[in-house]
Parts: sequence; C-alpha cells; structure tokens
Amino acid sequence: MNPERVQRIKTQEKQNCLLVPCVKSLKHLCVIILSLFTLTNPFYNLFAQTPKIDSLLTALKAEKKDTTRYNIFMKLGDCYQNQTPNTANIYYTKAAAIAEVIKDNIRRGEAISRVGWQNIVLGKYKAADSILQLTLELAESSSGIKAQKLKAAVLCSIGVLYEDESNLSQALDYFFKAMKIFEMTKNESGQASNFSDIGIVYMDEHNYTQALEYFFKALKMFDTIGDKNGQAHVLGNIGIIYDDEKNYQQAIDYDFKSLKLFQDLRNKIGQAISLSNIGSVHEQMGNYKQALDYLFKSEQMAETIGDKFGQAINLGSIGSIYSKTGNFKASEVYLKKAIAIDSSIGDRTDLQQFETYLSQLYDTTHRYQLALEWFKKSSVLKDSLFNINKDETITRKEVTFKFERQQDSIKSAQDKKDAVATSDKKRQEFVTASVSIGLLFVLIFSILLFNRFRITQKQKDLIEIQKGDVEKKNVLIETQKKLVEEKNKNHYCPR
Repeated sequence: MNPERVQRIKTQEKQNCLLVPCVKSLKHLCVIILSLFTLTNPFYNLFAQTPKIDSLLTALKAEKKDTTRYNIFMKLGDCYQNQTPNTANIYYTKAAAIAEVIKDNIRRGEAISRVGWQNIVLGKYKAADSILQLTLELAESSSGIKAQKLKAAVLCSIGVLYEDESNLSQALDYFFKAMKIFEMTKNESGQASNFSDIGIVYMDEHNYTQALEYFFKALKMFDTIGDKNGQAHVLGNIGIIYDDEKNYQQAIDYDFKSLKLFQDLRNKIGQAISLSNIGSVHEQMGNYKQALDYLFKSEQMAETIGDKFGQAINLGSIGSIYSKTGNFKASEVYLKKAIAIDSSIGDRTDLQQFETYLSQLYDTTHRYQLALEWFKKSSVLKDSLFNINKDETITRKEVTFKFERQQDSIKSAQDKKDAVATSDKKRQEFVTASVSIGLLFVLIFSILLFNRFRITQKQKDLIEIQKGDVEKKNVLIETQKKLVEEKNKNHYCPR
C-alpha cells in the first residue's frame, strides 16, 4: 500500500480570520471515472478568483490607512492559499510587515501563522517550525480572547507539523493543549478541526475505532456550523479507513461525497489530492493504467502549486506501479525523485516506505549490493519511527487529557458551588447586618421616645405644680381681699 497523500485544511474565524489546521487528506478515492474538465486546467480556480483579486488590488492602490492595507493583503493571500501557496505567502508577509510597523502583535501573529501554515502545505517543515514558534511567542506575550484564539491555532499547526514528521506523541500533546483553549472559548470550528487532527493520529496508528470516533464528532460539528471544506476532508478520511479495512463500497461512498464537495468549493489543493487518492484506489485494485492517469494529473497540479509533499507522494506511487508492471528503469527514476524530495522536506514516514520500495526493486533486478544498502537505510529510519512505547504513550496522553479535563470540570463545578456558598454567606451576612441595624435604629428611636416622654412628663408635672401654686396664691389673694373688704367695711360704719 502506498503512503497517504497528506493535506490539512484551514478554517477561518469570522472575526479574526485565524487559520486553524484541520485534517489529513484523502488517501484513496472512488474507482468511478470522474469528469476532469475543470481539474485538467491548473489555473481554472485562480481565474475564478480574478475579479475579486483585481478589485482588491485596485483598492490597495488607493488605500493609505495601514489597518485597511493589512486587511487587503490578508484577503489577497486568502485568494491564493488553495491555488498557489507561494504567492499567498508574499501577501501574508506584507501584511505581517504592516502589523509590525503599527506594533499590533495579534495581527502580526495572524499573518505569520498563515505563512507558517503555507510552509507546512508546501512541505517546508523547518521554515514552518521557526515561523510557528515565533507566532506562539507573540500569542503568549499578548492577552485577551484574540490572543487565546491565536495561540490555539498555532498549537494546532505545530501539532500538524509533528504529525507530518511522524512524531505522533508530540503531535497529540499539542492537539490536546489546543482543545482546552477551544473548549474554554467555545470555538466550535476549532474543536471540529481539532477532533479531526486527533483522529488522524489514531488513523496513523491504525487504531481505526478511535479514529472514526473523532472523525464523526468532527463531521457532526462541521455540518452544524456549515463548514463544507471541513466536511470534505473528514469524509475523505473516513473513506481512507474503510478502504484500509477493504470495505471498498463504504470507502467509495464517502470518498465520492468528499470529491464532490471539493469540486463545488473549487479547492485546487483538495482536488489534486483527490486525484492522487483515486489513483491509489485503482492501484490497490490492480487497475494500473487508470491509476497512472490520475497520479500524473495530480503530479502536474502539485508541481503547479509548489506542493513538494504532494509531488513526492505522486512520484513514489508512480514508481511503485512501474515496478509492479516490470518497468524497472522508470520505477527507479521516479522512486529516486520521490526520495530526494522527501529527504529535503523531512517527511520520514514516506521516505522510509520509498526506500523500502527501491530496495525491493534492486533485489528483483539482482543488484543485491544496492538492495542491501537501501534496506539498511530503510531499517534505520523505520526503527526511529516505530518504537515499542509509541502506542502506550499516545494512549497515556489521551487518558491524561481526559483526566485533566475531568479534573477541570470537577474544579469548575466546585468553584461554582463555592461561589454560590460565598454568595449565600454574603447575602446572609447582609440580611443579618440589615436586621441588626434596623433593630439598633428601633432601639435608638425607642430611647429617644422614652426620653422625650420623660421630659414631657416632667414638664407636665411642673406645670401641674405651678398650677397648684397659682391656685393657692389666688385663694390667698382672694382671702386677703375679703379681709381688707371686711376691715374697710367696719371702718366706715357709724358707731
């Protein structure tokens, strides 16, 4: 079986246009002969974008504001990302330069992350790694929800990089780190892409049950949010699993759905991969002539867009078919081309398999010294790729992630309970304080009323005493008056 044709898609955040790596490409596609009218022209999809590109270039000439120019460069890059990644990188780099001038780390990180992603697509892993590490530093030095989204996207891209280099344990580590952020920020697009990435790791390990579990989760989420591009890739990956399990009818059903979506989306990279995968299916079924037709068409498209990884896959597959059909001279030429490209980009998994093919070719043609030489190279690489602890490490990482997520959930639930308890306690303290203050006011008011009553009573008593004194005085005055009158009367009476 030939190596898988690897590609991952990107989903754009509506607000920030963050690129989130998603899923690996189609390994096999259906055996039905498809119409290739739009696929045989390498510039077809780019022509479809021409009016939009012309409009953006016109706007760019008249625009002076830095932030607007940044947005235009990013949109221009998006127009080329599925057609000619090198051209897309030119525009993303210009956008990054503007962001650096205006000292906007988030915008700069978004632009640089896209450059890093395009380098992964092109198989330039070393350059991609340096760029993505710089982007991660920018994201971690910033704060806020945009910084978190950028960090998650970069973690996913780095995970893709490790997965493409067959470091599956490291890849899974980064994917789970990204998943925590996606869940925290409730980013469904990011979660769907992340499910697909994790599914690919399990597919690489031939743990198809676990892989399908993650792929169907991703497919459901992509369908919910209406992401056709994501659906296309996940459907293709499900097809890969069914094909590996020799369930060809199921594989054809899913792969054909995937190819149709790629054609509707005019995704040139996806279509090139689909052609390669159709060729792989035909090769497995022994339809070598049809397989070569599809592989050569895919090779032409991969070369046009500068996809070295795709070129290596196609060249190696072509070399394998020529070896099976007895055309050993052509097989040697194509296998060496594939090996040279894989060596330059660091794709060790496919490199190991192509070295094995070349060793077998030399053995078949009785060039035993060369056969032994290439067998040793293949064995050394194989030992570095497949160690005994890899399955256990990957399983342990998922268990650890699930445990940590469970602990986070428990902690979150406890925090909520504590918050409610604290709130209830504060409310109770407030009520108690309010009642106490109310009672204190009542007590103070009562004391004031009592004092007022005492004063009033004293005043009343004093008034009564004074009234009694007045009455006594009046009686005394009245008595004296009568006495005076009596005296006067006796004084004036005749004797």
